[in-house]
Amino acid sequence: MKSVYISDELHRQAKIRAAEEGRTLREFVEENVKCGLQAKPAAARQVIRERAITYEVERPVLVEATPPLASDAPLAAMEAQGFVIRGERLEEILNATFARIWQQLGVEPPAGPPPSVEEIRDIVARYQAEHPEAPSLSELVIQMREEF
Repeated sequence: MKSVYISDELHRQAKIRAAEEGRTLREFVEENVKCGLQAKPAAARQVIRERAITYEVERPVLVEATPPLASDAPLAAMEAQGFVIRGERLEEILNATFARIWQQLGVEPPAGPPPSVEEIRDIVARYQAEHPEAPSLSELVIQMREEF
């Protein structure tokens, strides 16, 4: 057995994909390395291209800035040049961008603000009380680390 070092992001992606397929990370990596070695280089690149999902986000439209206030001059000048977008215009752009993302992903936008840390802790505590046989989050992390 040999160790190979990969980026944290690639490791996370592989771990997520292995979990989605219900396999261990080792099985997932071994199978994908074998497939990559058996495929011709051009075919391997084609497989990678086919799996990639891309999303297009439009660049913001630049608008004329309001005259700068004395205390606001440097920021307003940057806004006039299109380097900064703020205020209501920023909120409009963000809302439109998130709407396009939800549409492309095929999911409904969330209703209301995200839960607070306390609400998440309450949800986890309730789940653990209802399902005492289920491992805790700490136990799950330890199990994932023990795979290797």
